[in-house]
Amino acid sequence: MSVLLFYFFQGNDIRLLHFDRTPNSNGNDFSVSIMEDQWVRADGQVVGREHLLMALADVDYILVLASEDSSATSKTGLGQSGTPGCPFS
Repeated sequence: MSVLLFYFFQGNDIRLLHFDRTPNSNGNDFSVSIMEDQWVRADGQVVGREHLLMALADVDYILVLASEDSSATSKTGLGQSGTPGCPFS
């Protein structure tokens, strides 16, 4: 069974996204590398090192959505919940 993971974080008014489909072979443990080639900006542009570091320098919030078999099974927000413009609000 595979899991679709959606990671979203915002810092310094820069919104970054990462999508991953991974087999759920190790229980409920998931991880994502914070490398610029694995993230895109909310406007669809490729993330450069400068944008990644600027966003990480002042993180407003981090959100993770994990979905299994097309149904949301876990929804976790760290930081401010209900933030305007947030895809999970």
